[in-house]
Amino acid sequence: MKKTTFAIVLMASLTACGGGSSSGDTQDPVSPSSGITMSGKAIDGYVQGATVYLDLNFNRQWDSGEPQTTTNAAGDYRLELPEDLQTCAQYAPLMVDVPVGAVDLELGPVTEAYQMVLPPTFTPITQDDAYHVTPFTTVLWSSVESELTTNAQTTCQSVMANQQKREQLIAAMKQAVSRVVSHYNISEQKLYADFIASGDAESTALAQEIVRGLQQSFSATEAIKREHPEAIFAYVDYHKGDSRDNNNGYPDAWYRETILLGATKSSNELVKVSDDFNQVIKTIIYGEQSHVVGSNYNYTSSNEFESRNGDNSPYSCDIKETISTTASGKSYSLTNLANGAAQTFADCVPENMAAAITHRYAFINYSDSGISYASQFTYNRQSGNFSFLNDWVGLSGQLANLDMSQLTSTLETLPYTYDELSGDP
Repeated sequence: MKKTTFAIVLMASLTACGGGSSSGDTQDPVSPSSGITMSGKAIDGYVQGATVYLDLNFNRQWDSGEPQTTTNAAGDYRLELPEDLQTCAQYAPLMVDVPVGAVDLELGPVTEAYQMVLPPTFTPITQDDAYHVTPFTTVLWSSVESELTTNAQTTCQSVMANQQKREQLIAAMKQAVSRVVSHYNISEQKLYADFIASGDAESTALAQEIVRGLQQSFSATEAIKREHPEAIFAYVDYHKGDSRDNNNGYPDAWYRETILLGATKSSNELVKVSDDFNQVIKTIIYGEQSHVVGSNYNYTSSNEFESRNGDNSPYSCDIKETISTTASGKSYSLTNLANGAAQTFADCVPENMAAAITHRYAFINYSDSGISYASQFTYNRQSGNFSFLNDWVGLSGQLANLDMSQLTSTLETLPYTYDELSGDP
């Protein structure tokens, strides 16, 4: 048996320069003063006639109660924030819907609708900053957004109320900035800047190429929403280059990512496509997930078929099931895993899940004196057995009979607490 333990003390911060959008530390939310107006520009060229709104429930569409406005002839917007939403606004993305008939002052009338996004600021909105929404800010949010779909439904209220979720979002945004800066060879400052006003022809040309993917994303998303009206979240994203394919080994290639989130079943797909978007060149990842919420537990299982190491790399399976619960302010979870070679996705759906499992993780998360701790233990299934809870495998068929107190009491015997911190956080 191999056992590892570590503590995570999240003190992530993100500073987004240029456009006035930034994120700070993860302290408790601070209520801004009354009478705040959020303003900036919608930029591909400057876009006239676009709808701007705070997406308070992270569903990429305007809903009643969400502040909304329209860009003027210069691409400017002014969004009045009611006092009761000003704190929440720090934790919600700002959406720009660009419809057919809007006018791009650089390119003329818009003939294909698309969306742009500015990620949450994570700091109080001020009237002194300009919050520009561009193709670059949209690319940033797209990579973070795909991670959010693996969790419970996110709203600005849930982020505002949950320090751990805020920390996770800020850390994810920081990673997204690093990826986009590296991928496009562009400075972090330019991600949030008004590249039209600065006369940055290179950024302008790159933004227009990104918009081609955003237009395709919008039309494909509308189609999948019609096909799956019951879905909680459905989104298709076309983008250039992807770190999940041979560590961004094909930066000029186009990819299509499809996310379909349902109440009990979900799926995700990443494929490399031709430059005209019409042909699938290679499947990079295809996965299916199931979700069960019990009275005192959450259970998820996933089966993923993938080839991430380049065009000629073989496919493999990543099979996982997780049972989790909370007690006395702590969260406990057990994750069983299996992997191996595959030819098709069907190879990644074992007939006997219990027999397929080869190793597991145990997690205990807790907070003490404002510091968050996470302990992880890793176990191999030697001689067909685990050292504890050996029958807790292939759980989907036995959920009704599982005793969560058995899980918590067993994990409580592990040496997961930390008496003191050492080194830099």
